[in-house]
Amino acid sequence: MVKTGVVILGHGSRGELGAPEVMGTLRRVASGIKQFLSPGVETIGAALQFNPPNLEEAVEFLIRRSVRQLVIAPYFLFPG
Repeated sequence: MVKTGVVILGHGSRGELGAPEVMGTLRRVASGIKQFLSPGVETIGAALQFNPPNLEEAVEFLIRRSVRQLVIAPYFLFPG
């Protein structure tokens, strides 16, 4: 069976106060969706820019966890 991973991808924040809030939200969303996914699906939050892990780092993390099928779910609060 092919192992699946989901990346919740947010924009990220340059702000000193916003950065931890954005990443905390992405962690909570990634954790919260697990209840709706099949057992064994890996989830991780990532930022498009400004904050770690970025998309590349998140994908590399999932590959190291033997994920071979990847879903990237955008999580943007505002258009633009």
